[in-house]
Amino acid sequence: MPHDPTPRWWSARLWGVHALGTFVVVATVLLGWWQWDVSEGHKADKSDSLAHATPVPLSDIMGNNDAFPGAETGRPAVLQGTWVPSGTVYVSGHQGGYWVATPLAIGTSATAPAMYVVRGWVAEPKDAPAAPTGAAKLVGWVQPPEDGGLTDDDTRDDVLPELAISDAMNHVSQDLYSGYAVVADREPGWPAADAATNDGTAGLRAAQVNSMPEASFTTGLRNLLYALEWWVFGLFALYVWWRYVRDVTHPKIADEGADEAAQEHAVPSGS
Repeated sequence: MPHDPTPRWWSARLWGVHALGTFVVVATVLLGWWQWDVSEGHKADKSDSLAHATPVPLSDIMGNNDAFPGAETGRPAVLQGTWVPSGTVYVSGHQGGYWVATPLAIGTSATAPAMYVVRGWVAEPKDAPAAPTGAAKLVGWVQPPEDGGLTDDDTRDDVLPELAISDAMNHVSQDLYSGYAVVADREPGWPAADAATNDGTAGLRAAQVNSMPEASFTTGLRNLLYALEWWVFGLFALYVWWRYVRDVTHPKIADEGADEAAQEHAVPSGS
């Protein structure tokens, strides 16, 4: 009786195995990505909810002599004080144009320590409206100072390469807070919609926030673990697929492996 030739991996008898293996591996990868995306969605939703929490006074987040509290990044704060229009600067490299940032002296004195407030952005500094004056109350997302290592090549002008506090100090005569704030959008149903008075945003386009609050590690953790489970199962399916095809296309290797296993479990004679 003729002996059946050993099949190759592309042989027709293995097409069904390849189809099943491909389906299982692709399915586990896609299901894993789906769970990963759900996990990231939970984190994004949590971050957004933290960014739109009820604003608190700036003093609840930091004082003028405090190092910037990294855990409070992106938190909405109520800033109240007096504009210092002479300290207005234009920060290049943002949204294809320039941020317009003006210091706000926090408290009742115009000479009190100030926090720079990004009021919005313009395509060119010459397009910016006049800086606001007088008392103001606004809601802003607190941000750590930018620290990209860029150098201000001309300290005599009012253009900065980044909003670094060390560079901004050259444009004011008072102390500065160790961070800055971005004026929050006025959104219906959020307290920021009614909290702003003379916030300086007129004539400017809304600035994007660099850093939003970070969700805790446990946010979306269950879906992340589901994703890892799917991917581990996919790797196992890939191994089973490879092992089966190898054993079918290389029966000698499979037989040798079976013989070795039998020898390991053989009972010695005379026992």
